[in-house]
Amino acid sequence: MELEELRRQIDAVDDDMVRLLVSRIEIVERIRALKEGMGIPLEDLSREADVVNRLSAGLPDSMKPCVARLYAALFEISKMNHQSQSNTQDTMAKYVCDLCGYEYDPATGDPDNGVAPGTAFENIPADWVCPLCGAGKEDFSPVK
Repeated sequence: MELEELRRQIDAVDDDMVRLLVSRIEIVERIRALKEGMGIPLEDLSREADVVNRLSAGLPDSMKPCVARLYAALFEISKMNHQSQSNTQDTMAKYVCDLCGYEYDPATGDPDNGVAPGTAFENIPADWVCPLCGAGKEDFSPVK
């Protein structure tokens, strides 16, 4: 019985980690969009090192390499996610609100309402609404 309980605990932690990973990637994409708009270089290796150092501070020495490897992987995942989005943005369809004419463009997303640039309409949360009139996703049609 103890093994199953421990497995349930690991499953719960894994669920939290995936939820947090998705949230982190969405925030990274918002930062990327801001940096692009400001003309700031996207990659900042000193910031990456600062993140690892901050998170490693106070940890036992045996855990510090684990944090460094984990965040090296997270930084790489973020970069791969951006490249993947860049490659597919041209093929993602735009959608228009049937009620007010607002056009959702996946390339720009809706960052003011938590939708990162590069988010396909199909991947927008179900509770997202038109920023102009409040219509639900069901009131949108693909732009032809």
